[in-house]
Amino acid sequence: QWYQRRVHGKQWYQRRVHGKQWYQRRVHGSSGINAEYMGMSVGGRSSDTSLVFSIVFVLVWVGAAVITINAGLLKGKVSFFQSVCVLGYCIFPMNIVSIIHMFIHNKWVRFVLTVVAVAWSVRASLAFMAQLVPADRKALGVYPVFLFYITLGWMLLEQ
Repeated sequence: QWYQRRVHGKQWYQRRVHGKQWYQRRVHGSSGINAEYMGMSVGGRSSDTSLVFSIVFVLVWVGAAVITINAGLLKGKVSFFQSVCVLGYCIFPMNIVSIIHMFIHNKWVRFVLTVVAVAWSVRASLAFMAQLVPADRKALGVYPVFLFYITLGWMLLEQ
């Protein structure tokens, strides 16, 4: 049996197993992990961490859903959950940069790192999305991917 507990503004679940306390932070899937790391960087005060986590989590899921639906409407052969997972995993470079941002405070270095991470994420996603959409509609299929990662990169810079 799990019991909810809030520690440092985050939701933790605890239970007793053979007399020992066990704690677990529930974050599901790649999007949850991405949102956790990006929320750590984007979040300012400790009281805002839950709100920032929620915003990033919803933004990643809604953005991935819109990109997937767009690819489907363009007559692409796409599985919804496969697309959401791949787009979530392509955010990994931005996660690394969000962790680096916690230690580097020079705005120009942060800008360069964010641009590199966005370019890496876009490049990784375009290789996947370009195969799903017919050749005559590729530009319409990859433009939302570009906007999705630019938005996440902008959130990394605005702290």
